[in-house]
Amino acid sequence: SIAGAKLAAVPVTSSAVALQGKIAGVQVTTVDGAPGADINIRVRGGTSVTQSNDPLYIVDGFQTDNINDIPPSDIASIDVLKDASAGAIYGTRAAGGVILVTTKKAKEGPITLSYTGELSTEQVSRRPQVLDRDAFVRFGVGTDLGASTDWYGELLNEGALSQRHVVTLSGGGH
Repeated sequence: SIAGAKLAAVPVTSSAVALQGKIAGVQVTTVDGAPGADINIRVRGGTSVTQSNDPLYIVDGFQTDNINDIPPSDIASIDVLKDASAGAIYGTRAAGGVILVTTKKAKEGPITLSYTGELSTEQVSRRPQVLDRDAFVRFGVGTDLGASTDWYGELLNEGALSQRHVVTLSGGGH
């Protein structure tokens, strides 16, 4: 179990990423390693070749596909069920484990509006050493096709910006 305050304290853009390293036996990885890519969570490892190994996500009692879109600041707690108790409660849908997310509830009081904006970029810290166009031709590895495009840089899309905006309205009464 993880309290929402611990998740909100981690400066990440996704609740799934905030879980990384917080619960023993839970693996959090990106789908293809690209910035902003979807996150895979494995609670019980990869146990099936033909079926999904994804955990069952339950948010406030409702089943959902993932928790990537829930801001960490909106979470009250996350509980992870890894053992047979998950199967006893949720049946075969819980073969990959269960992630229970409880979001914060409304409280009576003055109405407050808050805004959080994040702007981030990712870049490779160390690029591999590769031959440039001239060295490629000089060493006889290939022929000059007239292009000196940095294909590695094109694939990485270095300097691309990611942004996230969260507007929260809370409080009120009758």
